[in-house]
Amino acid sequence: MADLPSHPQAPFTELDRLFATPARSFAALGGSYAEAAVQWHISSISTYVDLAGKAHRAALAARTPTDLETTVEHFRGIAEDFAGQVQKDQQALAHLNKVFSESLEKFARETCADITHAA
Repeated sequence: MADLPSHPQAPFTELDRLFATPARSFAALGGSYAEAAVQWHISSISTYVDLAGKAHRAALAARTPTDLETTVEHFRGIAEDFAGQVQKDQQALAHLNKVFSESLEKFARETCADITHAA
């Protein structure tokens, strides 16, 4: 009969350290990124709905030619707000992606180092 290891959990501990722990860490990184992205999307959608609501209310309030001129001027302001929000969203998403990619890079370096050291 083959010799059994002195500590029966040893192969499983090593397997957990080399494969299961990195898999859990990677899943946690992905989950954190997904959560942050969804929160950003919800916030962004809320802002765009507010901007659209302003435009809609302004259009419904126009009853005379003067009101129409005022509404068109109001639309210009809304368009500027919209452009500013798009720029903010672009920067926020770029930052979110940068943080995630840096986290993945760090995770990959540490995981590779652990596996290389074990080999």
